[in-house]
Amino acid sequence: MTKIDADSVGYSMFADSVEYVDLEITNESMISRIGDIEITDSAIVVCDSRQGAVMLFDRIGNFSRRIGQRGEGPEEYLAPLRIDADGERIYVYDRWRQGVMKYDYSGRFEGLDSIGPAEDIAILGQGRYLVADFNSSEGSGVYVVTTDPYRRNLIAKRRDPVDRTHMWEFYRSGSGLTVMSSDFENRLYRYAGDSLVAEVRFAISPVPSADDLASWKREDLMEHFAGTGHIDTGRWHIGIYSRYPDMRYVILDRSNGSLMLSAALKNDIDGVAREDFAGSTRDGDMVMTVAGVERDSNPRLQIIYMKE
Repeated sequence: MTKIDADSVGYSMFADSVEYVDLEITNESMISRIGDIEITDSAIVVCDSRQGAVMLFDRIGNFSRRIGQRGEGPEEYLAPLRIDADGERIYVYDRWRQGVMKYDYSGRFEGLDSIGPAEDIAILGQGRYLVADFNSSEGSGVYVVTTDPYRRNLIAKRRDPVDRTHMWEFYRSGSGLTVMSSDFENRLYRYAGDSLVAEVRFAISPVPSADDLASWKREDLMEHFAGTGHIDTGRWHIGIYSRYPDMRYVILDRSNGSLMLSAALKNDIDGVAREDFAGSTRDGDMVMTVAGVERDSNPRLQIIYMKE
């Protein structure tokens, strides 16, 4: 494996081009906080977890409609947390109901699938879901959930007991579904045949011992680099590790096994600064929000088209 250390890594190392999408702002489409985002070939779906709303935009940012509404009625959600989408439906996980609310793109409600507690979801089809639940009383980890009849099978269990809020998040690209394990385990898993296969394992120094993990409280995390975010786009995997006040980016190129380590990511394509990670598209491209946008405007999306 080739390793490159640098103070900063430019987008051009892993990306071909950058596109910007300004999400239209109306009385119905004012976004408070992007909790989750799904981008397909023709649509952008935003879950605003702060105000409890799901909004549909076209691919160039024009607002179409809200999907569902907040409430306690049979077709409503109260605490939308995560979303997924395919060509026919938008799936909204409601933490209050512990179920997935299904809507078509016109906003028509198509039913509820009960799946239990979850922090992220991925559609598998035919009433089946991949569910990440990092803080469950029944066992933290990743589950395959079948809704009819209801079954919830644990396929990967969190190994350490450290109390924290970093979630296991799913990423979808042409190469399938992947998920990065919780902090300090640092395993990149690929979903295959109702199991998770460990594809890559990172060792981030200093490495805490098993005794450390068994006795730690949350404040102890600050002394070690903890995984605070991961983006997986098929060929590229980008991990973000924080140890206050330091940050490191770990960029893996699966095509040749090269590894880049950096304290910063910089946009050397057009110079527009990013603010935060928002997610990835279904084609495996990275989505950021842009820094410096006025407060009375919706977030501006920066879509980074990754090298294949």
